Amino acid sequence: MIQRLLEEILGDISANIKESFSSYEIEFKHPDLNILSQKLNETNYTSLNNLINKFHYKWDLVIDEFSYSINQEEFSALEIEEYDNVENISVNFNIYKSSSLIVIINNNAFNEYLQSTTLHRLLEVINTLASNFKIENEQDEFEINIKKNENIDISNQCNFKNHILFPYSPDTFYFDNIDDKTKSILDDYFLKLSQVFCFTYLFSSSEIDGDDLHLSITGNLTFKYTLNFKKICVSSLQYYYQIYRWVYSENNKIEDKISISRNIITSYITKDSIKIDNSVFNSILSSNQIYIKGNISKYFEVRNKIIEQIEQTVSNVNKSIDSFVTNFQKSSFVFISFFLSVFIFKVVNKSALVEIFTKETSLIGIGFIIISFLYLIASRIIISMESNRIEKRYNNLKKRYEDVLIKQDIEKILNKDFEYKSEKTHLKDRIFIYTIVWVLSLITFTVALFLASEYLEI
Repeated sequence: MIQRLLEEILGDISANIKESFSSYEIEFKHPDLNILSQKLNETNYTSLNNLINKFHYKWDLVIDEFSYSINQEEFSALEIEEYDNVENISVNFNIYKSSSLIVIINNNAFNEYLQSTTLHRLLEVINTLASNFKIENEQDEFEINIKKNENIDISNQCNFKNHILFPYSPDTFYFDNIDDKTKSILDDYFLKLSQVFCFTYLFSSSEIDGDDLHLSITGNLTFKYTLNFKKICVSSLQYYYQIYRWVYSENNKIEDKISISRNIITSYITKDSIKIDNSVFNSILSSNQIYIKGNISKYFEVRNKIIEQIEQTVSNVNKSIDSFVTNFQKSSFVFISFFLSVFIFKVVNKSALVEIFTKETSLIGIGFIIISFLYLIASRIIISMESNRIEKRYNNLKKRYEDVLIKQDIEKILNKDFEYKSEKTHLKDRIFIYTIVWVLSLITFTVALFLASEYLEI
């Protein structure tokens, strides 16, 4: 243990220690440097250096009056002459901690530092530490792991005025060992920080000012509080934290849940006490059930409306198919009518039926075939444009309902677009088949025209 070894080397230093998140400092008057020079031998230096090096910390020991210093990289013996004054000489010892691993060496010194630090300053210090840092306590043998970057977006209904400066959530500082007692007050301070951020994530308005937390909550009633950080009680933390976790468990329901929670919380707290118990959370759950049942009819109304509009959009796919088929039928009817007209004309005039089509009728037939082919191309282009238009309309319709229903719910109602995709596939298959039939019809009519024409030759 660092503290114990330092006491063996330097003597009684308990009253001269200062410790914070970033450093451990000893500054005192040593009663006899002759004794210190004997203790500062290479063996003790090596033991101390190895102990501190486990944490990858830098350190130094300085005696200015003797221009003497040692550190983690260099050792030299403290040489004292007979005529030197060796009583009450200032000795400075410093350990410089890293921002990712903070080891608490002396509980009393660190506790004094915490008690002299305001809430605002404490959070500013935490800002300077690594994104993920660990705190170890040498005396109590406990450790705390902090992950600063795993935070949840605060509700739009919460006006936390220091949110940009201190973008933390209750999860950052929350631990399950609420009832564990240690000589260090750090774990208690971290739980108080978790309580502070539970308030900021649930209450209507909050602001950190020095060591005070100003709060306002509006539900069925409105309450305002000014809490001193050092006096905040964490006996209600587990219940506030439970409410916080429930409120922020579903992103799409945060705003509804926080309104329900505030209504219930303000029914339990008073102007003199902000404490709650587990019955508050149970009341919130019951209130939420009533709220859901009261709005379920509206949900089904919206659900049925989106299904109706989607079905109407899907039906437009079938209309596109009908339009293409109608164009094909009209084209085929023109050819059949033309052939029958020419054939009947030949029969009525008792002409030879070996070569039905003359030069003029043959050219007219070729013209019909070309027009039909162009009509086929135009029909394919139009149906492709219509298909794209229907798809855009379908997607826009889904987006329009995202303001009312969550995206996952819409996907569930539409069965992940199964019906629409099925209709689109059906459209492509039928269009492909009718296109083949149309092309084969054109080929058949062309061959028939050439075979029955006195003008055209194969």
